[in-house]
Amino acid sequence: MGDHRIVKVDDDGIVVWTGRLTAIVVGLAALLGGAAFVARRLAADGAAKALGLIAAVALIVAVAGRASTVRNRRWAGVEQPPPSRVRVRGGRVVVPRRDVKSGEWVEWRTKAG
Repeated sequence: MGDHRIVKVDDDGIVVWTGRLTAIVVGLAALLGGAAFVARRLAADGAAKALGLIAAVALIVAVAGRASTVRNRRWAGVEQPPPSRVRVRGGRVVVPRRDVKSGEWVEWRTKAG
C-alpha cells in the first residue's frame, strides 16, 4: 500500500523529518524533560542534569531537522543560478557584474584578504 516507516531516508542518506517523526521525538523529549524535573525534585542531581541535557538536545535536533526538511522540499524544484566567474588578479578579487543600464559586463575589483 504505502510506505509507513517512521524514519525515512532520502537519496543522499539524510533523514527526512516528517511531521510524525518530529512529533514522536518532541514527545520523547518532553517525557525526558519531565523525568529530569522529577529527578531534580528527588535530589538526584546528576541524573536530572543528564536527562535534561538529552531532552534539550533531542528537542533542538527535531525542530532543526524538521525546518531543514521543509526548506529542502520547498527549494527542491527551483533552478539554482550559475556560479559567478570570480578570479584573482594581482592580489585582487575580480568579480564580473552586469551593468543595469547597458547590459554589459563590468569588472569590480576588491582587495583580496
